[in-house]
Amino acid sequence: DIKGVDENCGAILGCLIDPQQALTQAQYTVEDKILGAITAWYAVCNLETIDGLRELMQKIIAVTDERPHLVVSDSEKNEVAYKWRDSPLKENYRPIPMYSLDMSCLKLLSYDIIIKMARRLDDNAVIDKFSALYGELKEKINSMLYCSAVGLYMNRYVTGEWATSVGGTSFYPLICGAVDSDKVDRLIGCLTDPKLFWGECVVPTLSRNHKEFGKKSKPDNNGKRNPPFFKYRGSIIPYVNFLIYYGLVRYDFDKIASEIARKSAMMWQRNENTGILNYEYYLPTGKVKKTSPSSMGNIMQYIAVRELLDLEYDACEESLRFGTFVAGENALNNVKLCSHVYSVLSDDNHTLLIMDGINVFRGDGGKFKVRRFTLTESGASFEIISSNNITVNLNVQNPDTKKLTRYYFITKAGRCKVEAKNGLVKFL
Repeated sequence: DIKGVDENCGAILGCLIDPQQALTQAQYTVEDKILGAITAWYAVCNLETIDGLRELMQKIIAVTDERPHLVVSDSEKNEVAYKWRDSPLKENYRPIPMYSLDMSCLKLLSYDIIIKMARRLDDNAVIDKFSALYGELKEKINSMLYCSAVGLYMNRYVTGEWATSVGGTSFYPLICGAVDSDKVDRLIGCLTDPKLFWGECVVPTLSRNHKEFGKKSKPDNNGKRNPPFFKYRGSIIPYVNFLIYYGLVRYDFDKIASEIARKSAMMWQRNENTGILNYEYYLPTGKVKKTSPSSMGNIMQYIAVRELLDLEYDACEESLRFGTFVAGENALNNVKLCSHVYSVLSDDNHTLLIMDGINVFRGDGGKFKVRRFTLTESGASFEIISSNNITVNLNVQNPDTKKLTRYYFITKAGRCKVEAKNGLVKFL
C-alpha cells in the first residue's frame, strides 16, 4: 500500500546507491506532507550538480501552504498526529479543534528547504519571501506551542488549554530549526528522561508515563485480541527517529544523536537476525509485529550508516560530518557522496577518513565527531568534538598538482574549530 511516506523512505534509502534516481522518484512524491520536502532535499544534497532544481523547488512551493499560520485540526483531529489513526495525541474524547504541532513543524520544514534550494539557485526573491514566512511561523510555534511548565512543545486546543498527551512529535521543532536557544536544553532533557522518552527503544510515539503506553486491546472469549495491539501507543516509527536524529544533528547534540543511531541500528539488527522482514514500525519493546512489508523499517539502519558519514544538512557545498561516539569498531566502505568515494573506519582509539583512496584525516586519542569538514585548494576547515585531546594527521591534496600537504597537530577536548591552510594551522 504505497502512500507517499513509504515511497519517500525508499528514495531516502536510494540516496546511498543512486541519488539521481532517488531525486527522480522524489519529484513525484513531494505532496507527502511528512517526508516529501526533506526527501527531495537529501537527494539534492547527494548530487554534485542538479538539473531541474528550479522545477523541483516550484513543485514543493505548489504543495506548500504559504500562509504562515499554525495548522489547525478539524474536530476529528486528522491534522494532529497526522496519519496516526489511533493515537492518543488526538485526544478524541474532546471534540475541540487543536493547533497541530507536528503539521505546523512540517510546514516550517518545507519553508526551510525551499529557502535552501533558493540559495543554491541565488533566487533572492524566493529567499526573501520564504524567510519572512519562516520567521513568522517559527515565532508562533515558540509563543503558542511551547509549554514552559513542562519544557516541551505540545499540541494545544484553540481555546487555549494544553493537550494532556505528548509523544515523539514534541521533538519535531528540532529538525525544522524552530527551537529557541533558551528552550533547547529543557527539550533535550525531556528527550533523555527515561520516565518520558529515553530507553533502549527510542523514540516512542507516546511518552512512557502515559496511561495508554503499550496498551493492548481486550481479549475476546476465545482469547484473541482485535486489534492485537494499538499501533501508536508507544510504538517506534522509523521516520520519527529519522527526523529527530537529524534535528539533534542540526542543533549539534552529536553524542545524543550517536545514541539514537546506535539504538535504531540495534532494533533493526535484532529483527534482521531473526529472519523477520522489516516493517513500518516497531512495538514499544523494539520487536516487530508482522504487518505490511515496508521500506520504512530500513530507515533505522540508514540512520546508523549516516551517523558514520554524511553531508551536512545546511551545507550549500560539499561539507562532511564523520566519526561517531558509538563504542567499538564501526566501518563504512566505498560510499559515494557527490564527486568522491569515501570510507570511514572508527574504533575506540582512532577514526580514519579515506577519500578517493587517500588517507585524508586520521585522529587518535579516543572517540570524536568531525563536523563541517570542507576541503579547498589551499587546505581544510572543520570542527572536532571530543572528550579527549585528539592527535590529528591531515593530508590535503591540491586538485591540480596532486601534491599532498601534510598537517600534524593536537586538538583539545571539547569543541574545537580548526583551519588548516597553506601549511599553517589555526584554532578559531
